[in-house]
Amino acid sequence: MKTRYKELKKMAKGAEILTVTKYFDEAETWKIIHSWISLIGESKVQLAKKKYHYFQERDMQVSMHLIGHLQSNKVKEAIHIFDCIQSVDGFKLLRRINDAVLSSNHKQTQEIYLQVNATKEEQKYGFTEEETRRAFGMCLEFPWVDCTGVMCMGQLNDLEKTQAAFRICRSLCDEFWLQNCSMGMSKDRELAVDEWATLLRLGSVLFSEK
Repeated sequence: MKTRYKELKKMAKGAEILTVTKYFDEAETWKIIHSWISLIGESKVQLAKKKYHYFQERDMQVSMHLIGHLQSNKVKEAIHIFDCIQSVDGFKLLRRINDAVLSSNHKQTQEIYLQVNATKEEQKYGFTEEETRRAFGMCLEFPWVDCTGVMCMGQLNDLEKTQAAFRICRSLCDEFWLQNCSMGMSKDRELAVDEWATLLRLGSVLFSEK
């Protein structure tokens, strides 16, 4: 896997790789990262919580990002577990995160990305392009959240629509002068690199053969 990681890192042309470990338990994840991977992505709070404590008990320094939908009733737990919440996909959730950090002694601010539904698919979470602008304005007013990026997903089996979505995401990132543009997964990683992603969320391509 380490050789595969290096190959993908070269392909990424400077973009950071977030290793998606959501399908592995805490012990399996520990074996995967094995001290040389320091950034992982998880989609569920409860599973990530187990890994968080597992890593703490072993003094492992791992940065964990939430990349799955966050339910409002899980916000208080999430701000204790995740260094960054990439999947902030609604105005109420954004406010709740800000309020949760305010009432917590755990951290001064919570790093977040705004999730953009750039493909405009009904089944996907995320802000519209215009809603993203409103949400970013809210971030500037909320002192307890630190919006450092935007995140989006492409459309399955449609590279043309995926490319258009990535361009919207990158454009919003540039418009807000944000440093992080999280887009591209295993199947559309090369397209994301071409459209100037700064972070790729890779899972299956990392754990399988070419």
